Amino acid sequence: MALRIETYYKVPDARNTMKRGFFNSLISGSKISKVTIFDCYTIDTKLNKKQLETAKSLLSNPLMQQVSPKLLAISPKPFSFAIEISYLPGVTDNIGHTAKETLSDGAHVKFKPGQNVYSSQVFFVDFNKNNRKRPSAILAKGGSSTNSGAELKHIKKIADSLHNPLIQKAVIKTYSEYQKEVGFPPNLPKVKIISGNKTAF
Repeated sequence: MALRIETYYKVPDARNTMKRGFFNSLISGSKISKVTIFDCYTIDTKLNKKQLETAKSLLSNPLMQQVSPKLLAISPKPFSFAIEISYLPGVTDNIGHTAKETLSDGAHVKFKPGQNVYSSQVFFVDFNKNNRKRPSAILAKGGSSTNSGAELKHIKKIADSLHNPLIQKAVIKTYSEYQKEVGFPPNLPKVKIISGNKTAF
């Protein structure tokens, strides 16, 4: 069973400030108040309790980073959208390969053929409080909002700027979707063969 480990900096992370400025430049304004980046790892094999604790320490810097507790989704609050960027099947994941070697050597994890570690990043984006109406909450009530439509347009533009569709994919979740689905599932970029000679990722 695959498991997901998420890490984030508990000290100021310069990447957050840089991305906030870049995202605001994309949408022509200061509509985004906060950006938080999580570095994530999906381990495609079972770990015992000792291996799990070792893996969490090997994949993070305990002095500077926090690791997701009990493998439950964690997130900064508040945020408007979460964007996960990950590699498509067959694309070389250097960070994932390095993490696999680290776990093999440091945590004595045995990987079977075809089992790997996959890396991804999640960008939590929070729009300014005066634009705080959540699209999902509005749609659930059957309503609409100019602000929510603008936010959706902006977040799609931001997601497009974060990935190369030839080798990566972007998944966007609203705040309520993230809470309802307990974050993002394990990231397993594998090709699956389904009926009719079709493939799915």
